[in-house]
Amino acid sequence: MADGGALVDVLRQGPHLGDAVGDPGSRQQAAGAAGLAEIEIKDRDWAADPNAFIAALAKDAPRGTYPRGFTEQSYWTLVASDGGAVSGTVAIE
Repeated sequence: MADGGALVDVLRQGPHLGDAVGDPGSRQQAAGAAGLAEIEIKDRDWAADPNAFIAALAKDAPRGTYPRGFTEQSYWTLVASDGGAVSGTVAIE
């Protein structure tokens, strides 16, 4: 799709019943169909790599949506006796 306006029109219209049954000419809305509520375009610097992408999403999401390691430092250590069969983790919560 070279025309960005056509893509915006498709996103604005959302899924249609015709799409689900193979008739692209139909414009009836499918019952309970999901669609995009909004779309936001970001600069490349917003997420230079996959970890930065998830961290940027997590920063704006409600707490608990993403693992805490993406938004805050987590302190932990492994504990065990030398050669022991039992081990554990100590974490500051």
